[in-house]
Amino acid sequence: MLNLHLESLDQLPAKILIIDDDPVSVVELETILSPIASIITLPSGNKALDTAKAEQPDLIILDINMPGMSGFEVCKQIQQDPATAHIAIIFVTSFDANQNEVTSLKLGAIDFISKPIIHDICLHRVKNLLLMSKQAKSLSAAKDELVDIVRQVPNFISFWDAEWNNLFSNDFEGRWFGFNNRELLYQPLSLILPLDVMRQMGSTLADHEGLYRIDTSFDVTLGERRYFSLTWSESTCPDGKHGFILTIADVTQQKQNEFALIDQKEQLSVLLSSIAEGVIATDSNGLVTFINPKAELITGWYLEDALNKSIESIMQLRDPDTKINAENPIRIALRQHRVTTMPLNTQLLAKNGRISDIEETAAPVRNFNGEVIGAVAVIHDISHSVSLSLLRNQITTFDAVTEIPNRLFIQEKLKLACESVTLHGANMAVAVIDIDHFKFFNDNHGNLKGDKALRIIARRLFENFEPIHSVGRLAADEFIVIFRDVSDDETLYKLVSELLDLARCPLKIDDEEFTLSLSIGVANITRQSNDPDMLLQQADAALYRAKFEGGNRYLIFSDELQNTLLQKRSTEELLRKAIATPSMIQVFYQSKVDLKSGSILGCEALVRLCETNGNIVSPVEFIPIAEESGLILPLGRQVLYKACEEWRKWYSSGFDINLSVNVSVVQCLNDNFVNDIVDAIHATGMDPTRLELEVTETAFIRNFEQTLDKFATLKQMGIQISIDDFGKGYSNLTYLRRLDVDKLKLDMSYVQGMLDNERDYELVKTIILLSQSMNLKLVAEGIETIEHRDALLKLGCLYGQGYLYSKPLPAETFFNYLSKNQQVTDE
Repeated sequence: MLNLHLESLDQLPAKILIIDDDPVSVVELETILSPIASIITLPSGNKALDTAKAEQPDLIILDINMPGMSGFEVCKQIQQDPATAHIAIIFVTSFDANQNEVTSLKLGAIDFISKPIIHDICLHRVKNLLLMSKQAKSLSAAKDELVDIVRQVPNFISFWDAEWNNLFSNDFEGRWFGFNNRELLYQPLSLILPLDVMRQMGSTLADHEGLYRIDTSFDVTLGERRYFSLTWSESTCPDGKHGFILTIADVTQQKQNEFALIDQKEQLSVLLSSIAEGVIATDSNGLVTFINPKAELITGWYLEDALNKSIESIMQLRDPDTKINAENPIRIALRQHRVTTMPLNTQLLAKNGRISDIEETAAPVRNFNGEVIGAVAVIHDISHSVSLSLLRNQITTFDAVTEIPNRLFIQEKLKLACESVTLHGANMAVAVIDIDHFKFFNDNHGNLKGDKALRIIARRLFENFEPIHSVGRLAADEFIVIFRDVSDDETLYKLVSELLDLARCPLKIDDEEFTLSLSIGVANITRQSNDPDMLLQQADAALYRAKFEGGNRYLIFSDELQNTLLQKRSTEELLRKAIATPSMIQVFYQSKVDLKSGSILGCEALVRLCETNGNIVSPVEFIPIAEESGLILPLGRQVLYKACEEWRKWYSSGFDINLSVNVSVVQCLNDNFVNDIVDAIHATGMDPTRLELEVTETAFIRNFEQTLDKFATLKQMGIQISIDDFGKGYSNLTYLRRLDVDKLKLDMSYVQGMLDNERDYELVKTIILLSQSMNLKLVAEGIETIEHRDALLKLGCLYGQGYLYSKPLPAETFFNYLSKNQQVTDE
């Protein structure tokens, strides 16, 4: 490319600018020079500089003696302007030649012509000057292109004197070491290279080509280590002195690729050495190149002994019946260029005489061009295939804890049962069984006893119902029984009752006896209802209702439960839609009062769903489904934010009351529970000392220690904790003693029954005394009559809520209610 450019310069026509006021001289010069150049003329020096800039002539012929601006003045202007300073100038004069020569040379002229003009002398002088001009341009262009080429070379190229002081480098932007070529000029090598690298250079010997090479690494910038290849050779400086040419290549990416390849090879080596299968590799001739430890055990050959031996000598394969040698799959893979396996029932005779039943798969190995360069075989010893098969079957089809069929196996049996009903019209049913309060049992007695309890119940199920019926474990504490030959409803009732009785018999675990109960959901398998997944959903729906009704019972799926199941799905869809459409989530507020004065102490936030038709859905219908589906988490966050925002409005209007928000057990167990509370407080400006979280006893009992830590964190912020529906759950005094709670809420069922039921009355009395002894405030729920209020006051209960004071109200209505009842008391 460089030569082409120089040739193009040679082909360009020469251009000469003549500046002379004498027309005769101009015509004479044009006549002499027009055969060799393009001529431009000017009668004076006034426009000389502009014309020279625009035309860029190769040569200017300039008359010295001109009116106005002399030739010397024009020459001075042209020489001082960078755009024209390179143009050669010849003076034409009739003055004294000696005087003119001195002056013209001082001004930068390179020659002069005296008048009268001699044709041949003028022509030869101009030709020589034009040739010199073209050569100078060619050299300049060559230099520029060379600089461009050097600039674009991806390596660092430099020239140094004998003392390693820089004379040239191609790092024009300072990208390599932070110094550009001008900043590096005359600087020592130690400015860019560490001393240890320079010492390494000093101890390096030249190769047969006279080149010195080292590979090294060092930090270019703080903390960035890069890898370099340095090459240098002795050379001669422009002044004839000894020097060096040094090139540096950044090989960091190449090194990183090499390291990655080494790591990959090491990982592959470790993998091949540790896998349970034998691996043998050969070259394209079937000679062994690799054998892993497992293959060494199978064949009896060590790697160092097996290398470069034929695959047949290492793997002697034969048919176990005929004892005839079998062709090794590696040979087939090499010949046919495809993956292949050996025939079943093939034996391998090892070096030590051991005979193994094996499976082998071989595949060709190709290079990047797709050429087969070898083969690899994977060998598996199946000598104990029968026992291994049985063990695999046990692992894949039976539950590890209870040793009864697992979920996959029993679901397959359910599928077969459904097909049998479809084909033969047999009478069958499926029962899903859940152990009541098993989580509580595990938390209180430990997982080891929990597993033992599962094994006892599983064994009882298996021994009592197999093999006529099928038993399996579905999940943690869920079992399934497929009943066959269920001739009528009475037979089914009897079978399910037997299930209930199995758990009622005490379980003896580590010299202790425990009594558990079961909840059971049953679905009939019919020709109209024979889809396994649907049957499990039906049985789950019946189980859910049985547990909802208190557990320790069974329910058979019916049309009513079908409607319930459909309603459950509909409610879940409504929940999802409401969470995505916050306007569908409404928060109502019910006041808490001082029973003596009737003054408002605070309020409880109660969530409602508003359907598109304006219908309000009660939390009784959707909260259990929200908890079961996990939707309680986004729902709970929205309710908390809405309630805190509403409290902020009341506070701004002068109502500084407490706000109670219900929190479900699912929220409490969530890892982000505390963060969700904190985020809501910060986002809304809620005063944490005015926030009260109402939590059921169940929320504390499940994962007690973890829950305890979370509420301790919230208590440190000033948030109050209240146990909701106290007396309805476990009412475990051991847990209550450890809980740092502020209040108990007396369940409304006891309040509403205390006037008519002596037992309820005594329970209310006991709980009031308990709260007083533990210095806890007690809030009674469900106060609907003055009689209820008076009875509670007589027993010592000071706070309450209920329809006697206010039903749950929408936010705006509750604000009006607050405004009408201005007397607000600090709880």
